[in-house]
Amino acid sequence: GYEGSQVSSVVKGERACMGRVTKGRGVKEVRSIDGTGRVRVKMVNAAEEARNEDANEIPHDLPGLVSMRRGGGSFEFCVTTGAGKKPEMDRDGIVVGAVVGGMEVVARLDAVPVLKETGYKGAFLKAGNAIGDKRAKAAEDDVGKPLRKLTIRRARVLEE
Repeated sequence: GYEGSQVSSVVKGERACMGRVTKGRGVKEVRSIDGTGRVRVKMVNAAEEARNEDANEIPHDLPGLVSMRRGGGSFEFCVTTGAGKKPEMDRDGIVVGAVVGGMEVVARLDAVPVLKETGYKGAFLKAGNAIGDKRAKAAEDDVGKPLRKLTIRRARVLEE
């Protein structure tokens, strides 16, 4: 479940992400035969599998939607914190549920202080990324990180 998940990033008015699932956890092997007759092996998670099976994707346009999102070689759960179009989330994730109680907690998550990109840091990040410096990518990943440790203490999954 979500309990014990660490909040890894917050983008104000858009999303709060937590509970990274890395390779091996929640991932399964899928075998298929390509056009040449060769067997192809692909590792997929629940979000990719659902995306492949579900043509009717739900847009991330309302607060309180729970999404499984691909990011940086792992997968994480995000909760949308604001209304409006979110093309990056629509491209990288799939809605798997919704918050049915506790929207005040979602609003509090959206308001937590996070590391912000400063003008000079942004210039260094762009230059570092342009030359392929891996340290720039690592520093860029810290933008949006909460200034203090946040842990999900209680969460429930409702069955239909």
